[in-house]
Parts: sequence; structure tokens; C-alpha cells
Amino acid sequence: MRYVSRNREKGRVEAPALSDLSFTIRSGERIGLVGANGAGKSTLLRLSAGILRPTKGKMFLFGKDPKRRADRALGNIGYVMGARSRLIWDLPARDSFLLHKSVYGVSDAGFADAIAEYSELFGLGDLLDKPVRKMSLGQRMKVDIALAILHRPSLLLLDEPTISLDPTTRNRLRTDLVSASRKNGTTLVLASNDLEDVRTTCDRILVLAHTRLVFDGSLETLYERTNYHRHLVVELSAPSAREIVASQLSGIGLDPSAGDVTTLQITVPLDRDEGPIIFLLQSLVGQSVRKYTWGAPTLDEVVHGLVSN
Repeated sequence: MRYVSRNREKGRVEAPALSDLSFTIRSGERIGLVGANGAGKSTLLRLSAGILRPTKGKMFLFGKDPKRRADRALGNIGYVMGARSRLIWDLPARDSFLLHKSVYGVSDAGFADAIAEYSELFGLGDLLDKPVRKMSLGQRMKVDIALAILHRPSLLLLDEPTISLDPTTRNRLRTDLVSASRKNGTTLVLASNDLEDVRTTCDRILVLAHTRLVFDGSLETLYERTNYHRHLVVELSAPSAREIVASQLSGIGLDPSAGDVTTLQITVPLDRDEGPIIFLLQSLVGQSVRKYTWGAPTLDEVVHGLVSN
């Protein structure tokens, strides 16, 4: 697929936004759409929603071509853009839900059932009767997602839904998305620059790089293919503890040479059993070790490794 962009200085410029993509998504799958900024994630979602039209290529949703704006296809889609809300800013959220109900022809009974279910699932509480402008970002995001699935779409497109959320709200939202998908059989396509989003929410990953699809599979397979490791950062209680802790970590086969006077930075293979490592570090916490944290490869590292291999 290609998209014609326009440059104000150079006029019309035909540049590939997406090229040579071919994949099929099965009903009920949860897909993570991954790639660096500019890789084409948002473009692909907008093409799927019928907002953009490809200059070449074809896309079918439920057997329909979204660029022809087939009502039966587009009416079966929910779309959430993290940076742009569909809620009416100065009115209570319930008014936006009533408008959505009318647009999508949701019955009174269906509306009542959806409101009850999503209020419980997303913990909406009194948010529906609260003016949108008085909501926190996390509250608005939950309400936005509930609004997008009010009409029970088969497909939910999510573009950076956790952007700018605090860690607690982000984790809760990920859990809620998986619960909603499993309960209603909804297919999810989640575009995110946060690998933790796709790790906890999705069971299949599509990686875009340089306008092309360069990977389609599980996150575990992606890590194996790019030969990446987990990161372990050990914060020492004092600089004098470095030699003691490093020696004990070396004794279980780790290389603690990286870091500075107060930290040790270690790469751990993905297939390495972390049990003995945690047991050792836990025995040192409060003595030589202040705390330790695990981290996954960054998105940039994974994409770079995939393209380089």
C-alpha cells in the first residue's frame, strides 16, 4: 500500500508510507502493531478505519473494502486515538454515549446492558455523569475505550491508548482491554511505542520498519530472532559493596562488569532461569544491595536488531 503525501514546500510528493504488506488477522486475535515513529502504524490503522485511502493495494475488513466506506464493515469497528478524544469536552460523558448510541443504532436494551457491563469492567463509577473537561487523562482514556466499544464492534483499533498515563493506570487499562476482548470475542489491533503494552495485551506482534512488514509472530519469537536479553540493574547500598556483589553474581555465571560505582548493569539471556538470580539478590537486599530491577529490551533496540539481522 502506498499513500500520497503532500509537502508544503515541494508540493505533491508521492512517497511510500506502507509498502508490500500482506497479512491476515483472525477473529478474536489481539495484535500488537510495533515500529519506530514514522514506520506507518497510525497510517495502517487509518487505512483500516476507512479514514485514508491507499493509492495502491487492497484491504478487506469482514469481506468489505473500507475505502468504499461500506456501512456494514465500518459499523463493526471501534477506533481509539490516544491523543484525540471522541468525547464532547464540556458535557458529561453520558451525552457522548447517547450520541454514539444514536449514530450506531444501538437499542435501548443494548445500551443499558453495555453501560452496566463497561461500568463494572472499566470501573467507570460516576464518570459517565462527570463533565469530560474535569476528568483526569486516565479517566478519560477508560471512558473513551468504553465509548468505542459501546456498539459491540468485532474489531477495536487502538492508537497509543496508554500514552502519558501513569504506571498504575496504564497497567489497569491493559488488564481491562484483555478482559473486554476475551469476554466479547473482540479482535484488538493495538499500535504502541511501549513494548510492555503489547507484551501484556497482545498474543501476536506485527513489526513495521521502513514502511514494510518485517516481522509477524509472537513476542518470544521476536526476542529470539533478534537475540536480545533482559536487563538487570542492581543498585548497591554503598560503593564498597560493588566487589562483593559482583563476585557473587559472577559465581552464578553472570557478567556484572558494566555500571558505575553505585550500580551493576547486567544482561540476562531470555532463556536463563531467573530463579537463582532472584534468590541471590533477595538475600543481599538490605545489606549490600539496595534494590534491583528487571527491564525488557527497548522498542528501538528490538526494531534495530530485527532490521540489522
